Order: sequence, then C-alpha cells, then structure tokens
Amino acid sequence: MRLTRIRIKGFKSFADETELHFDKGVGVIVGPNGSGKSNIAEALRWAMASSAPSEVRVTTGLDVLFSGSESRAAAGLAEVEIVLEDEGGVAPGGRPELSVLRRLSRDGESAYLLNRVPVRRLDVHEVLADVGLGRD
Repeated sequence: MRLTRIRIKGFKSFADETELHFDKGVGVIVGPNGSGKSNIAEALRWAMASSAPSEVRVTTGLDVLFSGSESRAAAGLAEVEIVLEDEGGVAPGGRPELSVLRRLSRDGESAYLLNRVPVRRLDVHEVLADVGLGRD
C-alpha cells in the first residue's frame, strides 16, 4: 500500500479544500513554522479512525473543525480522505485503490467511508490492519 493523495477540507488550519498528491519515491512536506505541516500528519491519523482527541492535538473531537478567522467563517464540516494505491493486491474487493474518508459536522454527526461506502469505525480499523496499516 502506498499513499497517493490526501484531500483535506475544514480540518484544523485547512479551511479550503486542499489536495496533496504523492508520487512514487521519497516524499516530504516542507514549510515554515505554523504552515500546517503537522496538521497534515494529524489529518492522516484522524482519517485512519483515531479516537483520542489528544492524538490530533485537540481538547475535544469537534476542535478539529476549522474554527474561523477574522475574514472566514468557521467550517461546518471537516472531511479528510486518504487514497492508497494497492500495489500488492491486499485490499478487500480487489480494487487498485483504497479510499478512507472521515467526515465530522459541527452538530456532532460523523461518518466513515471506505471506497465511498459508509462503514463503522471498527471496519476502518480492520481493513487498515488487514493491509498492514494497523496500530501495531
């Protein structure tokens, strides 16, 4: 499995939809302090069904939503999607890519989707463990 892209919208410092593509080879994210580098790593962790707010440096789960600024309203929805290329054919369903999407609205409604199909949080953990991306 190889991370090919991540799409972030309304998550922490990412008010606008942002999509990052990762080509084969070594990939790094470089930027000055305060530019959101650690928020990208936390978006990955969050999409992969982390549960403790401390894992993404927030006090409560709703704190992942973009909180607004002087010129922008707060986000009503946070959404992170990671797309993994299944180079070894290990993902369920035999698809060439595995999409893991997590969504949270300001009213507390949340959803997990695998390849755009709604699933339980446990399903995300199991699929990621099956492809070698589990907690261990």
